[in-house]
Amino acid sequence: MAGMKSFIVFCDRLNELEMLTDEQAGKLMKALFRYASTGDVISDSEDVAVKLIFSVMKSAIDENCTKYNNRCEKNRQIALEREAKRRAERARDNTNVHETAPTCTNVNECAPKSTNVTYTDTDTDTDTDTDTDTDTDIIIINNNNKGDCKGERAHTPAEQFVKPTIEQVRAYCKSRNSQVNPDRFFDYYESNGWKVGRNMMKDWKAAVRNWETNGFKNDPEPSTAMEDYQFVINQFLPLD
Repeated sequence: MAGMKSFIVFCDRLNELEMLTDEQAGKLMKALFRYASTGDVISDSEDVAVKLIFSVMKSAIDENCTKYNNRCEKNRQIALEREAKRRAERARDNTNVHETAPTCTNVNECAPKSTNVTYTDTDTDTDTDTDTDTDTDIIIINNNNKGDCKGERAHTPAEQFVKPTIEQVRAYCKSRNSQVNPDRFFDYYESNGWKVGRNMMKDWKAAVRNWETNGFKNDPEPSTAMEDYQFVINQFLPLD
């Protein structure tokens, strides 16, 4: 045995060690360490008593090392079997998911039939001027059990927000004779990604009217810290 980092010496060998002189015991221990580290056995020129006890203790070291290696190999095989079992279970679960997932092999199978019920919710916001804003939500409920198209929300163009240009903001503020500074309005929402609070803006014209209601006027004077604070807080208020 070579390359061992440790070995076991049992206390029942003490009686044999007591029969050796300190010099012989020292040579024996050195021989045991050398055997465990490099695999070299004791020289034939050593004392007979030292060689005899070395032979007994060497056999014990070999037996313990073999047991340890066998236990390590057994644990390694158990770990490999456990990992193979886990992989097989994951593969089986993935296969079951693909087998049970509904698929639409025909486009007409997922198409809305006459059993569909369509609800239309139209919200119209009319200003005092000629501007009229309409948001329409269409929800389609499909009673057809084929496929996985049980219920869908129809995306209408009104749901897709398109940010205005600075010219559009200026023109809208001018048409309303608004006191809102269009450049300040545009720069503010351009910097935060056109969001109201944490949500994406739906109607920038309604946001302009909200600024009018909250008193964000075209003020050339620098705002105070309190005004800036109120300005940010009011952005979380619901739009008109």
